[in-house]
Amino acid sequence: MKKLIRYTWWVMLVGLGLSVGFLTGQKGYQDTTAIIEPLQLNIAALNEKNNELSSQLAVKNTALETEQVALAAITQNLTQSQNEIFELRKELAFYQKVLSPELMVGGVAIDSLNFYANENQVLRYRLVLVQLAKERGVIKGSSTFEINGVNQQQETVTLPLAELSLNKTADIPLDFTYFQVIEGEIQLPEGMTVANVKLTINLDSDNRGKAQSWSADYLWSEVYVPLPDPVVLPTADLTVTTMPEVAAEPSISPSMESSTEPSGKPTNAPKAEVSAEPQKDAMTTTDPT
Repeated sequence: MKKLIRYTWWVMLVGLGLSVGFLTGQKGYQDTTAIIEPLQLNIAALNEKNNELSSQLAVKNTALETEQVALAAITQNLTQSQNEIFELRKELAFYQKVLSPELMVGGVAIDSLNFYANENQVLRYRLVLVQLAKERGVIKGSSTFEINGVNQQQETVTLPLAELSLNKTADIPLDFTYFQVIEGEIQLPEGMTVANVKLTINLDSDNRGKAQSWSADYLWSEVYVPLPDPVVLPTADLTVTTMPEVAAEPSISPSMESSTEPSGKPTNAPKAEVSAEPQKDAMTTTDPT
C-alpha cells in the first residue's frame, strides 16, 4: 500500500514537472515568435528597399556609361577639330607668306631657312627657295647671309658668309626653275651669341633689264635648331645613352638642288625687309626695237 502511494506521488510530481516544462517552453516559443516576426518583416522591407536601390543603381550606371561614350565621342571630335584647325592655320600661314609682297620679289619666295647645330660650333644651314610666278622662267642670281651677334668681348659683330663658311664661300649661285635647296656648313667663333641673321638674294636682270635685290631678317630663335636631348635607356647592368639622328650628313661646300616640280609649303615666316632697288652693277639696258 505504501509503495502504491509513493508511486502515485512520483507520477504526480513527474506530470507536474512535465506540465511546468511544457508551459514554460510554450511561453518561450511565443516570446521568441513575437521577436522573430518583426525582424522577418524588417528583413523583407530591407530586401525590398535593397532591390529598389539596386534597380536605381543599374539605371544610373547605364546612364553613366552612355554619358561616358558620348563624352569620348565628343573628345575625339574635339581633337579632330583641333587638328584640322592646326592644319588650316599652317596652310593660312603658308598662303600669307606666299602672297605677301615683302616676302617675294621677282616671283621668288623663301620657303625655309634653318641652321642645325652640330659639334664644335659648326652649323649646317639649309635654304630653300621657290618660284611662284605664273609664267616660270629660269631664275639666276646669287644669295648670301650675314650673322649678327655679340662676341666673347661683348662687342657687337657682323660676320658675312665669307668669314663663316668653311670653304670661304662669299656668294651662293642661284639657278633654278621651280625650287632650289642650298646646304652648307659654317663655323661660329667660340663664345659668340647670335642675335639675328640677314639673308640677301640678288636676282640677275630680267627681260626688262632690271636686277633686284631682296633682304630678309630672321631672329636666331626662329631659324636655329639645337641638338636634341639624349635619350637614356636604363638596363639591368648599365645605362646606355643614344643620340637620335638629326639629319643626313651635311656637305662641306654649299650644294644646290633644283627640280622641275613645285616645292612644298614653307616652314617658317621671317620678318622680312625688301629692297627692290636695281643693282647698278647688274643693270643692263635693252632697246625694245
